[in-house]
Amino acid sequence: MYRITPDAVEAIQLHGPNFWASVSCPAVDKVWFVGGNKILFYDGNTLEYSSGIIGGYFNSILFANASLGWTANDISVGGYYEPKDSWVHLVDYKGCGWDMCNIGEDHLWVVGSQGLLMNTHNAKDFKRLDDGHAEVNVVWETPEHPLGDVFFSAVHATSVHNVFAVGVDKCIMKYTAVSGIGDEEKNTGGIEVWPNPTTGQFKVQSSKFKVSVKVDKVEIVDLFGKSLDFSPLHRMGEGPGAVSMELDISHLPPGLYFIKIKIEDQIIVKKIIKL
Repeated sequence: MYRITPDAVEAIQLHGPNFWASVSCPAVDKVWFVGGNKILFYDGNTLEYSSGIIGGYFNSILFANASLGWTANDISVGGYYEPKDSWVHLVDYKGCGWDMCNIGEDHLWVVGSQGLLMNTHNAKDFKRLDDGHAEVNVVWETPEHPLGDVFFSAVHATSVHNVFAVGVDKCIMKYTAVSGIGDEEKNTGGIEVWPNPTTGQFKVQSSKFKVSVKVDKVEIVDLFGKSLDFSPLHRMGEGPGAVSMELDISHLPPGLYFIKIKIEDQIIVKKIIKL
């Protein structure tokens, strides 16, 4: 490694891999490197290898800010969150993780070999406990696609629902928002969903659910807009001029889903995470 200053180029000797695969610089005094089976931290003056329980050979490292980051290797994804100077194992996968991209602190995509394409919408939901164990509540999606054996070498997202992945054999794949879901944050209609994340049963409440207003349709859809079965438990009053609905998606696998509610001439969309 070389440190470049206006006066000189200074060589910094390292006892590490010959090939450093990735670097992320969330701050001037916080620079991270990965290569081989090493994670290296540089504070502008000194270099030190970071501790953690994750193994494997690292290909990518990415930080959302100075305190939150992730890394991908040939077997798993790891996460880092200050003030605990330690990496946490988040998830294993089939294939070899090669590249990552994020939008903010919550949305993370990982791609790699053997068609590896996965994402999460709560990427920061992990922490290391005082007893040394980790608490991980990150929920991962693995969208189906027809390129099961392709090696995805890079991924980039312009928004949560507009993602591009490229790879070998002239492969360029685009992930696009389901119709109506791209504006989910704008069309929540004052809806509250709780608990969210949920293990199955949850309530949906909004001041728009007036007794005099007809709720035409309630639908649960996946990331591709496919309508899914669910169990409507009941619909009941929750206060003057408002009602709530209780739904059950216990039978669905863990992941991100959307609730689409049609009220007169408006469709309101809200996301729900199933643990």
